Amino acid sequence: MVNRLADILFIQCVRAHIASSSETCKSGWLRAIFDSRIGAALKAMHERVENPWTVETLAAAAGMSRSAFALRFKQLLGETPLEYLTDWRMYKATGLLQEDDRKLFEVAKSVGYDSDAAFSKAFKRVLGMAPKEYRRSAAQARRS
Repeated sequence: MVNRLADILFIQCVRAHIASSSETCKSGWLRAIFDSRIGAALKAMHERVENPWTVETLAAAAGMSRSAFALRFKQLLGETPLEYLTDWRMYKATGLLQEDDRKLFEVAKSVGYDSDAAFSKAFKRVLGMAPKEYRRSAAQARRS
């Protein structure tokens, strides 16, 4: 019970710090997740990464207009909603590529891409290497 209370106290301290007027808390990922509207969009993206998200559908999840959502998102996170979504998809993809031997198309579908070609192009643009190269280097690192 003491451990749970310590967890709750810690969370409340973080929330209080973020809610403060401190310059360090005016933007960033923590501030964004505690923003009720942007947080709702982030939650939707994280829970359903495979969804064919657009700025319009993310704005709807946030209960905001498209332009107000895009502006607020960029203010808080320093990148556009679709840039963030791409980075999140690539993060999820790296985990899938390391974990199992799924076909590239299956990995692409599970992170929201309709083709392995589109996925490979985005992966290489974000991570600087093709997904197959990444999978090989991850396998080598596990063996070492």
